[in-house]
Amino acid sequence: MPHPRPTRRGRVSRACRLVRGLGKAAQRRSPLHSETAATYQVALDRVRDLKRLFPAFYWEHIANRHITPRALMAAVTAFLSLVNNELFAIEDVGVLEIPMDPLRALAYTEDGSRDPLIELEEAASWLAQPRPEMYGVGTEGILEEETPQQLLTLALWHLCRNTNWSIGVDIGDVIGFSYVEQDIAEYLVKLPSLPAGVVMEHLVTAVKLPPWSDQDEFDELICYAFARTDNAMANTTNYEIDIVYGGQTDEVWEHALELASVAREAAELAARYGRWAHSVADDPKRELRRLAKALHTAAEAAALTKPQRTKTLIEVLTDIEQVMV
Repeated sequence: MPHPRPTRRGRVSRACRLVRGLGKAAQRRSPLHSETAATYQVALDRVRDLKRLFPAFYWEHIANRHITPRALMAAVTAFLSLVNNELFAIEDVGVLEIPMDPLRALAYTEDGSRDPLIELEEAASWLAQPRPEMYGVGTEGILEEETPQQLLTLALWHLCRNTNWSIGVDIGDVIGFSYVEQDIAEYLVKLPSLPAGVVMEHLVTAVKLPPWSDQDEFDELICYAFARTDNAMANTTNYEIDIVYGGQTDEVWEHALELASVAREAAELAARYGRWAHSVADDPKRELRRLAKALHTAAEAAALTKPQRTKTLIEVLTDIEQVMV
């Protein structure tokens, strides 16, 4: 299913606060500091998600525990471990220590310490929404992050630099931190780019490049290199989410199952692209030559089959007037 693209929002620096809409007569001051109350709310919400998504685990291991800071921390980290194992990979940013085995999170000794509550408070804004691992190659902030790119990706960016999918970056700069051997880099930049005016949406459906073109949705592999797939998790990276979108997305834990489905599709697409990229790296000059030829052939085919532009109303009326004169 298509995945909504993150909305551009600034970084939220303050912790979320719990607000209850009670009548004036029913209002009373909470014995907890507002930040502590908000922390409990976020943590308990994740325990509710554990009950909803993993009911068998909840009733066997969580339901009868007393609520203490350490028990709450254990339940939250067990939940994140289950998400990692059964739904989608969570971005590893070191906010909380997430064990591989969720039962390890529950192996604690109750000592009355409030330290776990402090850790949860520091992680509250991060826990408030899902933080899945993204699978894109990274087309925004390329030069800032300097993540090495695969040779296939560099070749596609170079060959399509004059098209409507140009990423607007000098590929030579990206090659510089992508560990490409000098002779291969020189060979790559000499490959003839597609001419200006090529519409990539038409080209990708016309590419024939065995053995890859005999797979379903081969065009998605090319789209992947340009962040143009139908799957937003395959179109972006966690770095871009953090820098471009301020670390915020539209995702909510209530949609965790749908998010898991999108994540699986993105991971599968990234894996397929990786297999293609490895075949290019194994015999770079031959595969780059084949790729360039296939793209140019597809561009010519797409140009021949491109539908004629429909005339505007003004053009039609002008033609009629010329006939009548």
